Amino acid sequence: MFYNKKQQWEAMFRLQADANTSLAGPDWRTNPGQYDYLAALSDEVTECRLAAGYAPFWSGGAASQFDADNLKLEIVDVLHFLMSAFMQSIRGDESMFSVIDFAARVAEYNTAPVFRLAPSTFAATYGTVDHSIFHNFLGKVLTRNFDGAFQAFATMCWTANMEFRELYAKYLAKNALNIFRKSIGYKQDKSVKYWETNPDGSKVEDNYFVMSMVEDLLTEGVDEGGLTFKSMLRRIAVRYSQVTGNDFDWEHICSFSESLNDPDDLADDLLNEASSAPRAPSVHGDLVTSKS
Repeated sequence: MFYNKKQQWEAMFRLQADANTSLAGPDWRTNPGQYDYLAALSDEVTECRLAAGYAPFWSGGAASQFDADNLKLEIVDVLHFLMSAFMQSIRGDESMFSVIDFAARVAEYNTAPVFRLAPSTFAATYGTVDHSIFHNFLGKVLTRNFDGAFQAFATMCWTANMEFRELYAKYLAKNALNIFRKSIGYKQDKSVKYWETNPDGSKVEDNYFVMSMVEDLLTEGVDEGGLTFKSMLRRIAVRYSQVTGNDFDWEHICSFSESLNDPDDLADDLLNEASSAPRAPSVHGDLVTSKS
């Protein structure tokens, strides 16, 4: 368990390295031509801007609707690629030591006002978000100024009204979800990410269920030390089973991550949750459906 931000950042860097090895391959750091995390970051920043109510001036269209929850999710995706790009930029046997040293510096940014003080009010209408924060971030990334990029990233989090505890929890959840997706065959069949179908035929992505689960954990006041990668992955597997009715194989899931070499030490009641817990009604906007 991790009780300070330096340790949490170290954990996130290590988890990201393990996830990249599992999802991309062992040469993800040495083959930037194939694994272009800078290009991925550019795409994700565009997604952030759209979630923040951006409309390209040349399109002549109306601004997209501000979506605070989606903006937070896109920022979490940005973090995956940002850490990956930084680790890809360093070489040599001392690389992990460089990452740990960098993690200590990043943790200091979390003590700055952008992470300590959430804005008291946050207008969610087009024109109130200063989109230059995204330009500033991308500029730092593309010039490989990673100290500056992580500081600019902190400003993006502040804009989305997302403090570090929420960022950390949602990062763990999305990282775990990526591993879980692979374990159930996402690479071969992208449709496995849709866990439920609404009465109108629209599909509900796993992101909805997982982020709702994280929101519940944060609301319940789960301590940061209790938010671990293993427990998050287990909870995702349980939630998947509850929603879809499909079983899961924990050992099989663990085989997809270097971070899961040891058996999980969660309580037995959580291990049995998939089969014993009632399946609650699903709520998606104005639509309410219930499993029979």
